[in-house]
Amino acid sequence: MFENVTTGQVLLMYVCIFGFIFGMAAILFKKNS
Repeated sequence: MFENVTTGQVLLMYVCIFGFIFGMAAILFKKNS
């Protein structure tokens, strides 16, 4: 599955995942306050 994945693709995947989590947390925080 990950045999021919470049470092850039892995980095982009982590950026997308953490960006999504951070975005959801920001939305929930804005709704609560």
